[in-house]
Amino acid sequence: MGPAGLVKSTTADMMKYMNALLGENSTLAKAALLTEIPYFKEENEAIGLGTKIIRDSGNTVYLKSGDSMGQSSMLCYNRAANWGILIFINQNNSKMRNNMLNILYESILK
Repeated sequence: MGPAGLVKSTTADMMKYMNALLGENSTLAKAALLTEIPYFKEENEAIGLGTKIIRDSGNTVYLKSGDSMGQSSMLCYNRAANWGILIFINQNNSKMRNNMLNILYESILK
C-alpha cells in the first residue's frame, strides 16, 4: 500500500487478478459476485459495491476505475462473455482512459 491508500501493482498481477475474477469457482469470483449486486439502478446503468454496472445490447459489463498521482487505471469485464480489459496510463486523465475503453469496446467487443 502506498501513500494516500494508493494500491501498487503490476500488469502481470492484475492479469492474475482478472483471471481469478472471471474464474467460475475461484474464491475471488464468488466474492466479486457480491460487488456486482446493484444497489442503485437506472435504465442502462447501476452501481454495486464500488462496481459500476453497464447494460448494453444484451451485455452486462462491470468496471472499476481510479485516478491518482499521475496515473489512471480501469478494470472492465463481462463475466458472461468471459473477457476483461485492463487499462493503465501514466497520466491522471480519466477522459483519455474512458475514450480508450469506448474505442476498444465499440471496435472489438461489441
